[in-house]
Amino acid sequence: MTPGYWKLNRLIEKLNLSKHCKLVSYSHQQLQEVMRCGDYYISLTTTDGTPISILEAMANGVIPIMSNLRCHKEWIKHLENGFLLDISTAEEVTKGLMLSLKHNQKASLFAEKNFELLKERADWYKIMPEMEKFYNFIYER
Repeated sequence: MTPGYWKLNRLIEKLNLSKHCKLVSYSHQQLQEVMRCGDYYISLTTTDGTPISILEAMANGVIPIMSNLRCHKEWIKHLENGFLLDISTAEEVTKGLMLSLKHNQKASLFAEKNFELLKERADWYKIMPEMEKFYNFIYER
């Protein structure tokens, strides 16, 4: 385990959170299996780029609940394939989470839309030829 693991583990113990937190290490395959056990992927960050974890969650049929950031809007359309929440206050976050629970019946529709979106925009075999063209264009200039 890394030094960061032990530091975080001591903090969890110090804050008496051991009953509620568990630090785990999974292989990529195990992580996919664990992810499929959940219904939602929640990331309420104040700044971000496009996190690979959101794409993995979407690929595994997990419904994204994200902070309403521009980079998340590139992938998530509120109430169409996930949820974008105002995270300015705890009350707003609570309202957003409650809204996501109300729309639970749309989970399979969201999962289908996300899978299609990923096939269209995140397929390695579609993207790489375009990247190659782009780099060749730059190189030839």
